[in-house]
Amino acid sequence: MVRLRPALGRALLGLAAGALLPADIARADTGAALHADVATYVSKGDHLVGSQGAEDTATWLAARLAGLGFAVERHSFDLRQYRSPHFALTADGAPVAAALQWWPPDAPQGLWLTAPAGAEAGRFAILPVKVGDQSYLGGTVEAQIRAAIADGASAVLLATETALGADGPYLFNARAPAEPWPVPVLAVGAADGARLAAASGAIELRLAGRYDTVSAANIVARIDRPETETAVVVSTPYTGWGPCGGERGPGIAMFLAIAAWARDHVPHDIVLVATAGHEVGHSGMARFLASKAAPAPAATALWLHLGASIATYARAGSDEANRATRYALFSGTLAPAAQRHLAGAFVPVDTSVAAFGEVADVARAGYPHHLGFAGYGPHHHLPSDTAAATAPHLLADAWQRLVATVSEVLDARAVDKGD
Repeated sequence: MVRLRPALGRALLGLAAGALLPADIARADTGAALHADVATYVSKGDHLVGSQGAEDTATWLAARLAGLGFAVERHSFDLRQYRSPHFALTADGAPVAAALQWWPPDAPQGLWLTAPAGAEAGRFAILPVKVGDQSYLGGTVEAQIRAAIADGASAVLLATETALGADGPYLFNARAPAEPWPVPVLAVGAADGARLAAASGAIELRLAGRYDTVSAANIVARIDRPETETAVVVSTPYTGWGPCGGERGPGIAMFLAIAAWARDHVPHDIVLVATAGHEVGHSGMARFLASKAAPAPAATALWLHLGASIATYARAGSDEANRATRYALFSGTLAPAAQRHLAGAFVPVDTSVAAFGEVADVARAGYPHHLGFAGYGPHHHLPSDTAAATAPHLLADAWQRLVATVSEVLDARAVDKGD
């Protein structure tokens, strides 16, 4: 049984009716404040799990949450990771923008490969890849890689053509555990792939790297309310490929903002978790769901997951918000509020019909009341995914829709449980 404090109950009822929004939601500088947090997140550097950028991000998030009055803990875990002190791809002596597709071959003594492009044994196989909505490597593309390796390719270059106009080396998420590729598999942009395929000169790859056990950490923060036995969980990943400005940045900024908002407006226990290792098999989320820190499904009034690309542009070079490839996923219990506030801006998805990303992990774990966001913007998984992938007006709009939805959902859940 959930009992709302009278003043708070009236405020939530007002939010549900659209008659009252907390003052911070309506402020003109809300988008600017959110974007400032995106910029700070991007400034930490590469966010690959196990990297210094990821560690610096974890420290920053923990300090911010502690400053908001939450009890904060680091839930550390070990993870196999690849460390590459040297990696360079060149053609005719000029560098080529490229990225290693996980899992690379173990090369503690270094590899030095020089060969032209082509399908013959010993050459660099170049495979054009059209990237759609898949985050993980698999299916046809993986079969083509394995066929090229079987034919004797010394390395495989995936010339990745993204769906929304930005060019660059697209990295697919990695499954864990998985065996390393027997030869290097790299991503290059579509334009570079076409140029390399047409060139007659040699391509050179220098790579040194080895596998090691690294320490990663979920950042878990709590506020416990003595007058309730139910919790609201808010989760977001904080690691990924490269700067992650549009992919992770909006979720990170809204994670911090919802923490401040929930502290003052939510009568349930609040459990926040920023997970590490999203790009490696959702490693951190799996560990959190299996831990005692995760509330029982029956005691969870709402699980809110702030996933990928909540607020990005529609295409590279566009000023419009992305509405076609950003998704709001929700359990059927949340459908009316989600449809009312999110439809039109997000593609609505009932998780009883389809579920993907870490929202699918939450749904499979049995949490009956969940709302999550996922998707991809123009610079998703690219080195160009900086803070410029989003903007204050995009963030402010998504934030207002998010808080209106959550407020209505929590009010409805409180009414359902009765007095």
